[in-house]
Amino acid sequence: MLTAMAASAIMVYITIFVHYETLTLVSVINDALPKNRHLRLFCIITGVFLAHTLEVWLYAIAYYV
Repeated sequence: MLTAMAASAIMVYITIFVHYETLTLVSVINDALPKNRHLRLFCIITGVFLAHTLEVWLYAIAYYV
């Protein structure tokens, strides 16, 4: 029981870290882009989508292990 709780807590921290770093990277990239609203929005949506995809894969790997 404690092992499962510890693994869950670790996964939450990893998820928060991945999400934070992705949003930081998207923000830096977004500042470097031209002032095209559609391109910026596409960059943000793609970055967040990729972050969520990575997080789902991390949970799948943790569940498999």
